Amino acid sequence: ESAATPNDEYYDEQWGLTTCNFPAAWNLATSTTTVMVAVIDSGIDGDFNSADGEHPDLTNRIARVFNKDCFGELQSGGLYDGRGHGTHIAGIIAGSANNEVGICGAVGDNSVRLVSLKIMENYSNGEISDLILAISYASTLGIPIVNICSGYSTANNDTQALYSAMDVYPGLFVCS
Repeated sequence: ESAATPNDEYYDEQWGLTTCNFPAAWNLATSTTTVMVAVIDSGIDGDFNSADGEHPDLTNRIARVFNKDCFGELQSGGLYDGRGHGTHIAGIIAGSANNEVGICGAVGDNSVRLVSLKIMENYSNGEISDLILAISYASTLGIPIVNICSGYSTANNDTQALYSAMDVYPGLFVCS
């Protein structure tokens, strides 16, 4: 049985949700527990104080206290996306459903909080060492799902270290 059709502005253009039967899956997700998802990418526009403002479909979906810039060391940040890619991915995952704005994320109305772990600036690629740092931080927080959908440099030839970090991570990786 499918859930009611969301009223989001571009839902009818989101062929992937119905093709993959997401609406039926939304009925099966009955937990009231909030699930955290780390988005390791170029950031997520979610800063009320930035010139661009907050992405309207991600309001109340971002766990601001945990967001980090992961460039060699963990530091506050992650809520500015000069590239737009991380925000795009965050919307696909958790764009608010039934708010008459934009799209409906894959999670529908279910309770999700995104953690932005920024490993790249604007149009650069991230470094594998920064990706490993972000994965380690997500593990420390106990985040059960990590999404990695970004380019990164293999110049330091440390792909084996990346595979090792992913191998010991206790959660699920979604990568492309």
